[in-house]
Amino acid sequence: MNGHIGDSTGARKIGEYLDCGADVLASTLTHQRHLASQGRHKRLGELLVEVQTVSQKALLAAIHAQRLDRLRHCPVFSGLPDDELDATCGLVQEMSAAAGDEFIHQDDRGHSLYVLVVGRALVFRREEDGEDIPLSIIEPGECIGEMGYFSNGKRSASVRALVDSQLLQIYYTSLERIFEVAPRVAKRSCPELCGKREMAHSSGGEV
Repeated sequence: MNGHIGDSTGARKIGEYLDCGADVLASTLTHQRHLASQGRHKRLGELLVEVQTVSQKALLAAIHAQRLDRLRHCPVFSGLPDDELDATCGLVQEMSAAAGDEFIHQDDRGHSLYVLVVGRALVFRREEDGEDIPLSIIEPGECIGEMGYFSNGKRSASVRALVDSQLLQIYYTSLERIFEVAPRVAKRSCPELCGKREMAHSSGGEV
């Protein structure tokens, strides 16, 4: 489940899916930044609903459309029929990671994998003396943490966002359901994952 997003469409922001003017988006973003400076973090869509610029129904439709685009532009999901893509969409969640956030921790038991949509992330191992050993850089379109699916979730490395990042989160239990509703995802993923599994065991780079 590796590869890169081949088109910037997969990284479109939620405002581009909502029917509201540029001035409204700009003023709402300014308000969002003001709240953040006070330690109050709210999503753009949430704020637009609060001021009744868009309805909750319109926001949910925009989130769904954005998620579909993000899936379409990830190599492992690209080319799926609309019905399979729509079913998969309901099994995926959005997640944000601020620059510096360590969202996978070495030796923890993980329960999900991630697809990086926007940003960059560092995979590293933490030695007993506290030194961090870089292993690889994750770019948009690449999967993170998929090896835990084969190892009862145990993480053998950590992952930290290098810049503010957006990710798709897929629980391992949901991945099994995705394989059922979109069989070609399993066909694309399993040989590649198994190959990566062998490489990870030999290099110590499994997450």
